[in-house]
Amino acid sequence: EFNGEVLRITALLHRLTAAGDASFIYEKMGATLHNVMIDEFQDTSRMQWDNFRLLLNEGLSQGADSLIVGDVKQSIYRWRNGDWNILNDLRDNRQNRAESGLPYTIHVETLNTNRRSLSQIIRFNNGLFPLIVEGLNRRNIEQSGQPSTNLRQAYADVMQQSPSQKEEGYVEVNLFAPTEEEAELSYNEWTLKRVKRSIERLMAQGIEPDEIALLVRKNRMIPMLAQYIDQEMGLPVVSDEAFRLDASPAILLIIDPALPGQRERRGGAALTRHPIPNPGCTYA
Repeated sequence: EFNGEVLRITALLHRLTAAGDASFIYEKMGATLHNVMIDEFQDTSRMQWDNFRLLLNEGLSQGADSLIVGDVKQSIYRWRNGDWNILNDLRDNRQNRAESGLPYTIHVETLNTNRRSLSQIIRFNNGLFPLIVEGLNRRNIEQSGQPSTNLRQAYADVMQQSPSQKEEGYVEVNLFAPTEEEAELSYNEWTLKRVKRSIERLMAQGIEPDEIALLVRKNRMIPMLAQYIDQEMGLPVVSDEAFRLDASPAILLIIDPALPGQRERRGGAALTRHPIPNPGCTYA
């Protein structure tokens, strides 16, 4: 509901500015708002930028500075029309300033120290992402004859430093390459077995279950993962998705007679025991 309201307000402002009726809006706002800070700017849409740019220009014309914070590499809201090219193009040169409609000097400062991740994870990222970018750039040259200029610019600052000298952290990458014994496994079955193996290794090293977090690409994968870990390892998983009633085989078995056709679509349901979550849980 909140997101819908934001989108409606954004569209309304855009229609007003496009029609040339924006002066009264920005006159009122510009009289009280001089300095603007926009966070997560990489997820800004073109419509939002058209709205905010006028307000920024008003403040800058009065000598007031504004701050834009963002990271092109973290742009994940393209499904909400977020356009990372807006931030990528805000560079300190005359051509882009004229094209962006922000005709003022832009000072760019890159924060190259990663204080969130351990040193081994930072080292892994520093080795991986430049290789990926160069590989995609070579492919683009082969296919179109043109380099991926925007992509290379977006990842130009990908190298990070660690504030710690300690060799901490661990990264393991598994490609889907089943052995002969695993040849009959589907991708999901193979992945579940690899997750189980990783959890067992961590616990053998003294790591407690409640210190382990599992991240998945889609929420719908959580019930399957939670049920597998529960049944195969006896470890309850704490997750909103895992606690959904329609993810419980026991609940499905109880309500099955009331839902005609459900048994055929699910292939039946088995009654399993789901222990009550406790401090020794694995989180997803």
